[in-house]
Amino acid sequence: MHRKSIVVLGGGISGLSAAWYAAKQGAERLQVVLLEGSSSFGGWIKSYDIHNGGVMEAGPRSLRASGPTAGTTLSMISELGLEASLLPIQSSHPAAKNRFIYLNKKGLILLPNGPSWFFQTKVPFSRPLLSSVLREPFQPASTEGDDESIRSFVLRRLGKEFADYLIDPMCRGIFAGDSSKLSIKSCFRQLYDLEKDHGSVIKGMIFGKRNKEVLQSSLRDKALKEKWSIYSFKQGLGELPNALVKSLESLGADLKLSLPCTKLEFTAAGQVQITTGDGKVTTADHVISSLPSKDLAQLLSPSQHHQSLRSELTAVPSVNVAVVNVEYTGQNVLPPQFVQSFGYLVPSHQKSNILGVVNDSATFPQHNRTDQPSTRLTVMMGGEWFEDLFGSVESTSEDHLASLALEALREQLGISQDPSYCKVIVQRACIPQYFVGHSARLERIREYIRSQSLPLTLIGSSYDGVSVNDCVHFGMRAAQCVAELR
Repeated sequence: MHRKSIVVLGGGISGLSAAWYAAKQGAERLQVVLLEGSSSFGGWIKSYDIHNGGVMEAGPRSLRASGPTAGTTLSMISELGLEASLLPIQSSHPAAKNRFIYLNKKGLILLPNGPSWFFQTKVPFSRPLLSSVLREPFQPASTEGDDESIRSFVLRRLGKEFADYLIDPMCRGIFAGDSSKLSIKSCFRQLYDLEKDHGSVIKGMIFGKRNKEVLQSSLRDKALKEKWSIYSFKQGLGELPNALVKSLESLGADLKLSLPCTKLEFTAAGQVQITTGDGKVTTADHVISSLPSKDLAQLLSPSQHHQSLRSELTAVPSVNVAVVNVEYTGQNVLPPQFVQSFGYLVPSHQKSNILGVVNDSATFPQHNRTDQPSTRLTVMMGGEWFEDLFGSVESTSEDHLASLALEALREQLGISQDPSYCKVIVQRACIPQYFVGHSARLERIREYIRSQSLPLTLIGSSYDGVSVNDCVHFGMRAAQCVAELR
């Protein structure tokens, strides 16, 4: 029996997940090598300790317990033995229910979080939400093209206030992106499918068949029963990639740090030659790339005439996000209505230097320092608007970003004291932007790979979803598909 060799490019959560699911097939069946160019695994997931037990996140800070791909991550967590370290937040918890937007002239505005919003007129809306919901089934479905922007979709179906006060800030929070550019088909495929299949989002939610979770597990059942909203781990999200690395080593996978791939060349025999930073060339049966699409494009040998593939990969844009982790001494720092909340977002039509603020101490107080009361916040900045607000990422100083973030906290939350801790992490090109037409681009990319019979599979946030759950799920699918190839 031929022992197939697989090289995984990139040691973020996508690459680690693909390598782990491949390695579980058995070392006698698959030889798995993972190449990571940086000095650490985990990609954008990076938890770090500050002082006296305090934990901060430089990237994602929680995982959703629901959604089409959430079950895959929960199943993985069970297999890795991480259940005892979980910190779940139930949907009834104030930190899950209470989410705000910030409007310049009105301050913090609570977003809909209960049935009363359907029947009462509350700021910032001019009428009860039920009126928009009842009209939605009677709005005509789109007949123009195969895709449109999220904003256009919501304007058609639910109106301007939904688009301005709910969807616009949501897109800034999830994608750090502009809802008038992002694709409804690629970013919120379920909504797109509901209209396509039923002519209405509401009709589809009532009469359509619910998509079942891809993977069921006892932990998934527990999360559903206990109505988890989000979760993390006792030492932060970094526990997940750390556990994957440990498990991969025990499974016999070959993990290499600080060893980037510098060139890919496909052979006439249907294999791939991988050149690494040390000048060595390795031949493998298949490559799974979790690299950002633009980085992968640079690795394809120009001599092999894959210019159309290189062009398509290069065309997927991404944005820079500044993450400002802030800690204040004491617990009487925030406005009373904000103390027990997830955080707030600032809609793009409001003048502000920030995207929003996450109230880390409310969601996971277990990550607070243990020696004295404290309040931890994370300010998110930039995204689609980074260059317009701050200039080029190369020329923007961390001190300047910190100053702007603290100024926003003073103006928007009324925090007058100086922080006991403040750190700026600029995450460069960290969130791909699925603009209108993204799904068509993916079809062209994958059709090219199929037509040329290239031993190459693409995963990661450049393609099928930016969330950690998506990255884990499609990493699993890629490993399974490659294992079945002859």
